[in-house]
Amino acid sequence: MEQMKILILLIAMMSAWTLSAREAELNPPEVKTILQKMSAAVDPSRKLASASSIMVQIQNVIESKGVKSQLNACFVNPDKYRADTKMGVFQLESRGFNGQTFWKKTAAGSVPKLSGPAVEPMRFLVMFMHPGARFDKIFTKIVWDKKKYKLNNFDCAMLTCYPPPELNLPPYIVYVDRNNWFIRRTEITAPEFGRNMKVVTDFYNYGTCDGVNLPVEYTVYFPGATIKSKTTGMLLNVKPAADFFEVPASGF
Repeated sequence: MEQMKILILLIAMMSAWTLSAREAELNPPEVKTILQKMSAAVDPSRKLASASSIMVQIQNVIESKGVKSQLNACFVNPDKYRADTKMGVFQLESRGFNGQTFWKKTAAGSVPKLSGPAVEPMRFLVMFMHPGARFDKIFTKIVWDKKKYKLNNFDCAMLTCYPPPELNLPPYIVYVDRNNWFIRRTEITAPEFGRNMKVVTDFYNYGTCDGVNLPVEYTVYFPGATIKSKTTGMLLNVKPAADFFEVPASGF
């Protein structure tokens, strides 16, 4: 379950970085301008937009328990995904999507799988995160609330982003810093193997890695726990093994 929560963290990190010409047909000019500013702020050299894959390393601490873990997440266009969580040298969990089947492998040895129409909301999240992801290809509508919001001492604008209606997902709420156009908060309902959970993420500090400005300190709030996270590394255009995203054998 933890890796789906961290997937939501990464979604916010990647979501608004690229645009296409069709954006103007979907949303008013002021929304297009905001997305352009967000793209330029995070990916000024367009390295991320042109990448075929990305790997991110994250350290997590569950505040109430003081439990520390490490997450490696890899995404390859158009829709392959894998995330591995460790506590020290011990493998806790792996998750992946090979384009057709979602799977989860745990230390207990189980490998639950999900395929067919039920995977589409989860596929939406994975595609949302991929390098080159475009708002105009993901959301059916984006609305800018012209009020000013104060969040954690940041002056923010709010965007309400509507997923395709057939996915039956509520809107994604994104708060953007009006001064530097970095994302400061996301409010997302995330599917998790047949159920949904509300996840709120606050982003505090950003840092530069290989020309990309990405969040390096952030906090995730979800039902039952709070996770403090730090991004410790990012690699673009990685080339995993051919079977890296396939459903594994049971157990570690």
